Amino acid sequence: MYRIIESIIRERATASSAVARDDDMLSVLLRLQKDSATQFTLTNEIIATFILDIFAAGSDTASVTLEWAFSELIKNPRVLHKAQSECPETCRIIGYDVPKGMAIAVNVWAIGRDTKSWDAAEEFRPERFANSNIDFKGNNFEYIPFGAGRRICPGIIFGYANMRLALASLLYHFDWELPAGVNTYQFDMTEVSGISVKRKSKLLLHARTHISSIHNKPN
Repeated sequence: MYRIIESIIRERATASSAVARDDDMLSVLLRLQKDSATQFTLTNEIIATFILDIFAAGSDTASVTLEWAFSELIKNPRVLHKAQSECPETCRIIGYDVPKGMAIAVNVWAIGRDTKSWDAAEEFRPERFANSNIDFKGNNFEYIPFGAGRRICPGIIFGYANMRLALASLLYHFDWELPAGVNTYQFDMTEVSGISVKRKSKLLLHARTHISSIHNKPN
């Protein structure tokens, strides 16, 4: 395997630069090898060893495990037949049958309002998170505004920091009021579905400079 990788490296290194190639890992490593700005010497041997490690970690361990799995199954026919009978079965999740081709959607709205997880689930109580072990990072399935697992929102860190700074700044510098003639009971909270859940009507508020922000300015 090592000799095969070495021959591929030599072939790629001597190939005409005029030949257009999509950047793959080997192309990047060979480009770094030619870059005089690097603080280390990236030899063909280092590149070959690096690639071999990736193959060993990704394929050798899996093939060895598969070999041992079949060894145990052959030695235990009862388990082998049971595993074979389960392979074509309909997928079942928590007692529910999931037919082939069925699309599954996670109801994040309902999860965030589950009375088994939250007291007064329909009420706006942000302080409930102050001393809670439950966070929004996808590890606690009671609250997954950014999703979870492999499909978690890739912008979670930036989005949280951006939102936190904007909200804190607006609350710190301004007092906020509804327009004249509108009270909290009349305030429309109707939602509209889309990529994100938006307000049906535009938000209109009156902002006044927050007095404490003026008095707290340094002299």
